[in-house]
Amino acid sequence: MSCAPSPAPAAISPITLKIPPFWPADPEIRFAQVKAQFTTRGITSQRTKFDHIVALLTPEYATKVRDLIFHPPGTDPYDFLKKELIRRTTASEQRRLRLFTTEDLGDGTPSQLLSAYEANARGQG
Repeated sequence: MSCAPSPAPAAISPITLKIPPFWPADPEIRFAQVKAQFTTRGITSQRTKFDHIVALLTPEYATKVRDLIFHPPGTDPYDFLKKELIRRTTASEQRRLRLFTTEDLGDGTPSQLLSAYEANARGQG
């Protein structure tokens, strides 16, 4: 009886995703793109989806959901992260827009008003 060598186990290749960067101007479209990638690659686990999104968040947006990154909910962590990321960044963008529409020249110069607008656009206002 000969013992033929068993074939080597197939290498498991990691799933490659090309998730676009977070886009606060329209986060819903970004998550629609992400959903399409998860669907085409057969990713259904909430935790796997959550981990993919967290891994790709820039520090600017990761800090907005820091609490969720360190303490993800036990059920549906991806759905909750998605909802909160949209809510928290949309509120921030709406606040900035209100600042633009309510900013007054007052005693300042047009250059000072422009500087204030630019600071708000960078999120520093």
